[in-house]
Formats: sequence, C-alpha cells, structure tokens
Amino acid sequence: MRLLPLLLAALGVQQVLAADCAREAKVATHFMNGYVQHLIDRSGDRAAPSVSGWIRESKAVTRSFKLGHQRLEEEGRKSDPDLGWGDDLILDAQDFPAQGFRFSACKGAGLVELRGVDWEAFVLVVKVIELDGQHLVEGAGRVNVSVSERARR
Repeated sequence: MRLLPLLLAALGVQQVLAADCAREAKVATHFMNGYVQHLIDRSGDRAAPSVSGWIRESKAVTRSFKLGHQRLEEEGRKSDPDLGWGDDLILDAQDFPAQGFRFSACKGAGLVELRGVDWEAFVLVVKVIELDGQHLVEGAGRVNVSVSERARR
C-alpha cells in the first residue's frame, strides 16, 4: 500500500511533464510547419521575404535564435560567399519534408523531436523555452542546438 501513493505521485509528475511537453511540441510543430510553408512560398515567389527576413519578423522565436541564425549565416558566408554552409541552418539539411512536420517525442530540457509527415526518416530537433510566460523557439537544426542534441544525420 505504501507504493500506491508513490505511484500516484509519479503519475501526477508525468501528467505535468506531458502538459509541458504538449505546449513545447505545439510551438515547435507550428514554427517548423510555418517555416516549411515559407520555403514553399518563397520558391514560387522570389518577392517573398528571405529566410533571414522571415526570421527577423517572427514572433515565435527568441532574440537569441535570431542572433544565432544571423551569426551562423555570417560564418558560412565567410567560408563560401556564394553557398555559405551549403545547407539550411534551421533544417540542418539541404531538403525538407514538403508536407511539414509532426511531433515525435520530447527529449527533455525543452528539446522536441519532430519527424517529416511525408518523410518519416527526416528527424529534426527544436529547442523551446518559456520566456516571460510565453513558449518560444530558442533553437532548431543547427541554430542554438548543440551537436549532441541534434538529430543524427
């Protein structure tokens, strides 16, 4: 009988974690699906904002994300003025699942794993934090996500 209160307490903690994970997952999925839509729109309309412009205007990301993306872009352009890093920093790849992303798993510490809707093998990690009562994207792909936290390629 002593085990029952511990078990119930543990289940309560799991529910809280699941609730936190649900908010993080929603933010991560919404952001990445918006980003995929921007890339699709941009491919058909060169007048659409650049990726950098889209990120600068985004209310879903932290200031640190914006600065981190800008810093990585500048580093890439120093290495190769035409191609930069040669891949998309947010996707950490050259291509993306055209139908967007779905939630896969919470990895802890605000890390959300997403998988491609139409490309199951495409895995991406997005970092979400709470800032001033709002959940925001702090990192995605190579931006503010350490090598050890990123999806394996």
